[in-house]
Amino acid sequence: MQCGIQVGQTLGQLLSSDVQLDEILVDTERKTWLSIEQSDRRGVVDAGATGRGNNWAHGYSDDIGADKTVEAVRKCFESGASSDRNLMLTHSIAGGTGSGLGSRITEEVRDAYPKHFIWNCVISPFASGETALQHYNSLLSLSSLQMSSDMISIFSNDVLMGSVAKQQSLYKSKGDSKISISELNQQIALTLAGVLLPTCPIVSNGDGDLQYLPMRDFSGLDLITQVAPMPACKIVSLATSENVINSEMRVGLNKGLTPPVSWDDLASDLLRNMAPASTSLKRSHMSSRIYARNALGPEFWSRSDKLLSKVKSKLGPSIVPPPVKDLELVASSNFGKSLKSNNRSLTLISNGSDTIPTLQHLLQRSTDMYESGAYLHWYDRHYRYHHEACRPSKVKEPVSKRGLKLGWDSSLPGDKKRVSEQRRGVTSYADEEEVDLFPWPYTRRTEKKIWMESDWDVKQLFEEAFYTVEGVLDSYKEFCTI
Repeated sequence: MQCGIQVGQTLGQLLSSDVQLDEILVDTERKTWLSIEQSDRRGVVDAGATGRGNNWAHGYSDDIGADKTVEAVRKCFESGASSDRNLMLTHSIAGGTGSGLGSRITEEVRDAYPKHFIWNCVISPFASGETALQHYNSLLSLSSLQMSSDMISIFSNDVLMGSVAKQQSLYKSKGDSKISISELNQQIALTLAGVLLPTCPIVSNGDGDLQYLPMRDFSGLDLITQVAPMPACKIVSLATSENVINSEMRVGLNKGLTPPVSWDDLASDLLRNMAPASTSLKRSHMSSRIYARNALGPEFWSRSDKLLSKVKSKLGPSIVPPPVKDLELVASSNFGKSLKSNNRSLTLISNGSDTIPTLQHLLQRSTDMYESGAYLHWYDRHYRYHHEACRPSKVKEPVSKRGLKLGWDSSLPGDKKRVSEQRRGVTSYADEEEVDLFPWPYTRRTEKKIWMESDWDVKQLFEEAFYTVEGVLDSYKEFCTI
């Protein structure tokens, strides 16, 4: 989880003075955390030194690493140092450790703490390609997280690269155009910090009077109530007005005695940092929230309606009927906890059609590889002998569009049988106890875990993943197509 550790470390530095954090660093390569200073509020899980070979199955089958991490989480909660019930996991979904072990940890933590809020902040790989297995890993990881996470935010490396490139063209000299990985990590951290920082809410009663409420810490349950209330649609997009730039070259820098940046400029930066809309799909959204920090005085409130209207026009129409707010404004009188900070920022978290192109591209690339049988033996090698199965063997199983095309018969219960099943032995399920599944897509966990059969086919793992991600895509198409 080298990517997740780097983002987490950057985020921790930004929040250190405003939020009390317990950090747990997990990786299967010691080089990523050996140089990081440990403290009472920072734990390290040593999950090995050889990595997980860019293989989701290799990372997911790491029982020792998952158990160590859950134990570390338990110690954080039971130490009494924090009463927080929010957990955020930052990890990549391209490699083996981030996608596989990250998925396994999320599932185990969900089982141990079913009432806690779990937010997976995942970084998706460059579309041009980072590893040969990145599309498989992303597919399997998102399928698993859909069943165990409360909210998933996807940060695309391509979108981040484009956003930082735009910032450099505006605020940096022409000779300095190289973009580093640390700048991408910084952009992610700035975006997340805009949501996680405490707020001192300001509420307008509509008559021009403002009510100032006490400071509130971040609440994940409050966030998903507005942004991701439907379990089938929990993938959100984030953007911020904060920029990763050379601080000495930006006009109107938010530091020292420099006058703060105007709200109109911040709104322009926010819209510029949003993911570009798809050329083949009209952008729309279900529900969104925007955080405005240091929103004091008439300068903001005289422009607030105009700012919200500008953001709404960028997000497109919403399916939410009035009087429910499709775009909720959370205005804070402070930037964080500091009363002297002159910083201002706008942060948007939205749930809408931006997810559709991401899932379509992932499914298309995964399909091309799956139908040709590419690299499937890599996953069978590690996952076949994993002793825990998350689904029973004597119920009607879901079959994806890919499975129907390849001849899977959805009318047959239990282990999905292919038309050409006679090529392998038929297993009898007469002696097994039938277990009822919870309705998809709320969970894939069953009330009983069974041992895998010796002839278990890795293609069943991919069928379930395709089915889940296809279901999520269909849900977004249904709710976001206006």
